[in-house]
Amino acid sequence: DPDLIQQGYELGLALHQPALAVLALQRGIAAMPERAADGWRLLGDLYASADLKDDAQARQAYQNALALTPAYKRSELLAQIPPRYRSGL
Repeated sequence: DPDLIQQGYELGLALHQPALAVLALQRGIAAMPERAADGWRLLGDLYASADLKDDAQARQAYQNALALTPAYKRSELLAQIPPRYRSGL
């Protein structure tokens, strides 16, 4: 259920429980492949956050998001990715 996944993600953020937010996004990516690119971007944001500080996971998530994004939308996606992760993508 997309609403339940969204609620899990938002609850994880609100309660400062990044593991819950990560799990919700991972489930969403698996359950809704049509929305996976956005899920990977959000996952990258979580891994890049002060709560997790996992640069390798963040970079991989952003790469996955780019790989799933149509060419005509890539510049829009890149604008949403923090500058320090853009190089090498």
